[in-house]
Amino acid sequence: GFLGSPSIGLEMQVTLWEYGRNEPLGNAIFKRYKLIYKGTSDTPDGSTIDSMYIAQWSDPDLGSFGDDFIGVDTLLSLGYVYNSSPVDNAFKIFNLPPPAVGYVFLQGPIVESPGDTATFDFRVRPGYKNLSMSSFAFMPPTSGDPPLGVYELTIQLRNLNRGLIPETGEPFIDPTTDLPELFPLSGDPVTGTGWLDSSPADRRMALNTGPFSMALGDTQEVVIALVVAMRREVSHSITDLRFNVAVVRTYYNLDIITNVNDNSSMTTINSFTLSANYPNPFNPVTTIEYTLQNSGEVRMMVYNLLGEEVTRLVDGEMPAGNHIAIWDASNFASGIYFYRLQAGDFVQTKKMVLLK
Repeated sequence: GFLGSPSIGLEMQVTLWEYGRNEPLGNAIFKRYKLIYKGTSDTPDGSTIDSMYIAQWSDPDLGSFGDDFIGVDTLLSLGYVYNSSPVDNAFKIFNLPPPAVGYVFLQGPIVESPGDTATFDFRVRPGYKNLSMSSFAFMPPTSGDPPLGVYELTIQLRNLNRGLIPETGEPFIDPTTDLPELFPLSGDPVTGTGWLDSSPADRRMALNTGPFSMALGDTQEVVIALVVAMRREVSHSITDLRFNVAVVRTYYNLDIITNVNDNSSMTTINSFTLSANYPNPFNPVTTIEYTLQNSGEVRMMVYNLLGEEVTRLVDGEMPAGNHIAIWDASNFASGIYFYRLQAGDFVQTKKMVLLK
């Protein structure tokens, strides 16, 4: 093959979807990749792929391909491309500024992790966790494209997957700290701080997650979104891109996954209830009532607008019956939060507003 290495028999199924809605969901394309290790006729029984990585590789070519900058936002698991100047020849003929475009990991592969809960196949899976973005890597401006059809390409891509310089296998060094860095170019171009791209070029970049293993017959999946934003100034496009990504992450984590699980548990949903918090809006204490049909492990998590868990109100074995959870948000900023109850197969999420 063009990688210069033999096939291992990995089947990939891809599902793409988008929403005909206003911003920001209308500015995103969702991509779900399902990987099945089927092997080849030469694969021995019991074979395992060791230390596997998944990468979202991109040659973004934003307008005119030779004037691109790239960066990474580790908080959002976002790798993105933006223009090195306010004008791009490919856009100016339409009197448009160049946009900012990025890929974001919404759901990484799962690994066993007792006590945690992962998302898989649009459902929650107890006893596992989703891996996050493990590194970000790029082709340095001095590098050419890797050679095709020779094993050297496999080696370079393996280095890239691990967040290393493809040609040498050495770590990227942050020029602002002189230290090795798994997330190069993670500075903030809006504020002009940290390690920023300074060499306009035809860029290549990769968002990586791993390592994990796959035994013969195993299935893994990742979900990624391609998100775009456009404003008259480059810095404003980057700011809007981050906002769009935050909304997309929240929508995926708290709407898609929750709704699927609600629909899959209709036989028991009437026996479990999650009430609206009161008061709402609140400052700074609110009360949440919930009912459990059966005893068992119960979690109630609070998330911010980025879809990040900020606290757990309940975490452990609870008896059947009526319960209350109280959140004292004295140390949290005003804003919209979501609380999510998970009890067995029952999962439900509601919104609350902290107003100080």
